[in-house]
Amino acid sequence: MMQDMSIESRKKQVHTKSIIIALAAIVLCVLLFLSVCVIADLDFAYDALYAVSPEIAQKLKPLREECEDNGIKLKFISSSVNEKGIEIFVSLEDLEEDRIDDTVDLFDSYSVNCPFPASNSCRFVEFDPENREALFLISIRQQDDQVITGDKITISMNRLLSHKRVFKGQIPQIDLVSVCQKSPALQKDDPQIRGYSAPSEWTFDASSFGVLAQMPEMSFSPAQGAEITAAGYVDGLLHIQVHYDDILAYDNHGDVYLTDTDGAEINAVYSISFWDESHEGSYQEYLFDITAEELPAYKLTGYFVTCDTLINGNWQITFPLKH
Repeated sequence: MMQDMSIESRKKQVHTKSIIIALAAIVLCVLLFLSVCVIADLDFAYDALYAVSPEIAQKLKPLREECEDNGIKLKFISSSVNEKGIEIFVSLEDLEEDRIDDTVDLFDSYSVNCPFPASNSCRFVEFDPENREALFLISIRQQDDQVITGDKITISMNRLLSHKRVFKGQIPQIDLVSVCQKSPALQKDDPQIRGYSAPSEWTFDASSFGVLAQMPEMSFSPAQGAEITAAGYVDGLLHIQVHYDDILAYDNHGDVYLTDTDGAEINAVYSISFWDESHEGSYQEYLFDITAEELPAYKLTGYFVTCDTLINGNWQITFPLKH
């Protein structure tokens, strides 16, 4: 009986080893297939291999220093390596229309692939209206201040925003004295909160604050894409509610605050963001800790950044890294 059990155990071991060898062979074949596809510059293969081995993926990725899609050209300009990391200049040029201007924004749609773990940031530098070309600086910092390795960097992006509008100024349509004399209605249903801000030393409990019901009779737009939809004074806090259109596509956003005649500002102590019914736009309710007696000394001021020009595309460049 002991001998039979020993034979059965050896059979299981042989079977297990066979499975491991077969799986290893499959993995090897997949890696070889992906490698060939990366050399052929197929995006799906590059993405898959980069997830497994960034170093190998970057080594095999073919150089392509400029890329055109939807009439927009992304081009590598230059790069430099210093003790802080890598500085890369790239340009975006509109070959067909005037869709790019000095407000162009990558809307966090860009990604940087390199053969080492790193963080990165992107900054708009300048716009050349004659050539319809915008210049960006992308900075890469290797983690833990390690030595920069590898010989290629890949940059991808898929969305651009431009022709942004900026509004900054007082909002005289809101009479703060009249607002504090009214008892506004609160929303009956809990809002679908998507975020909030509060002082770090305070404990924020969104359920302890009601948000205002929309007031169609007083709604107006100080800037296209931003609409003040309610205002009121509740439990010692001034509420100002703003709706931002289509934030997922156009990144419409802003802020409201109080200013006195000397320019001194009071910012909201709480800010609650919640989705509208379409889940495309967002309401933001700003709560100010100010007494009703203090309000006559202040005016409501707004700062809004809105946009309605979105450019979709698929841009990717790979360029050499010169040490």
